[in-house]
Order: sequence, then C-alpha cells, then structure tokens
Amino acid sequence: MLYCHLQKTIDYLKIDIEASEFPAIRDILNSGVYKQVKQVAIEVHTPRIKRRKREMDILDYAEIYQLFKDWEVAGFKQWDTQYNNCCFYFSALVSEKIAGKKLCCYENYYINKDFL
Repeated sequence: MLYCHLQKTIDYLKIDIEASEFPAIRDILNSGVYKQVKQVAIEVHTPRIKRRKREMDILDYAEIYQLFKDWEVAGFKQWDTQYNNCCFYFSALVSEKIAGKKLCCYENYYINKDFL
C-alpha cells in the first residue's frame, strides 16, 4: 500500500475507494504511515453503497464514529465535511432534517497537527 512512503512526506492523501475505506484506513493507521501525511480527504460511504441496501444501524454509526475518532487520536484535526451529491445510493448518516435529503457519501477533510 503506502509502505514505500514511510520515509517521505505525503502532502495530500485522497481516500475514495467505494466502501473499502474502513479496512484501508485501519491499515494506514496501524502501519504508522499516517505520520508522514500532511492532509487527508476521506470519502465515507454508508452501508447502502455496500449493496446491503438497508438503513444504518447502531453498529454502522459506531464504526463511522470510531473512524473519525481514530484520526483525531492519530493527531489529525477535521477541518471540513461535505455531502457528496454524486452518489446514486441513499442512506442517512445524518438526519434528513440536517442534510435536507438522504445521501450515502460524505467527504471528510483532516489536517495533521504535527505539520502546523
């Protein structure tokens, strides 16, 4: 994966791998390569994109919440979140009252505080 970059600084890492972001992020965090990344953008998908076509349950929310917390523990600060309007599957990560509609994809942007 990114192991060849352990000694290099990565200015910007975009993670957009269509519902495979959770295992990839765990690998990045466990390997320590995140320490060399200045900024990261992660497209997070709800279970609908995984062809499970169902509404979110408590375990889904817990998994996504833990993903956000893991980046914070690793020294990253979230500085922006946006809804991705390009998704064709719909599920609610946040309330329809907040989002205005159900979406399955969310863009999250982080900055590594060690590089500030």
